[in-house]
Amino acid sequence: MWLGRKSRSQVAAELSLPPLRVWQLSQAALAGMLAGLLKQPRGRGLGTSGPSEEDPRALKKRIAALEQENETLRTLVEVLKTLPSARESCAPRPTKKKPQEIKRGKKREPSAIRRCDETAGGTNAPEAGKTPQR
Repeated sequence: MWLGRKSRSQVAAELSLPPLRVWQLSQAALAGMLAGLLKQPRGRGLGTSGPSEEDPRALKKRIAALEQENETLRTLVEVLKTLPSARESCAPRPTKKKPQEIKRGKKREPSAIRRCDETAGGTNAPEAGKTPQR
């Protein structure tokens, strides 16, 4: 009908509809095609509260913030490494060896176990065991 090949009465007879209904359907179809050609307004969004994660500007800001945080943490680690308390920590405890055979009744040698408050020779450190002054 729109191309002029058939008249309205022929289309109405072919679809077995009244000519008025054919005209209404034609108008609705024309309005739908026209709406599809128009620029649609931007919607509110699909529930996203902030900029999308794919936005290059937002990603660049995030990268800059993370790089700044990374640099701050590296500086903090370097400062902590230079503190005297980090260098003077107690010696690490030796790993326990697997006993080959457990003998009951005999004690282990006390010099084999070294505690944090002992020096390398097994004697107590000068300040070990004393209560701190208040």
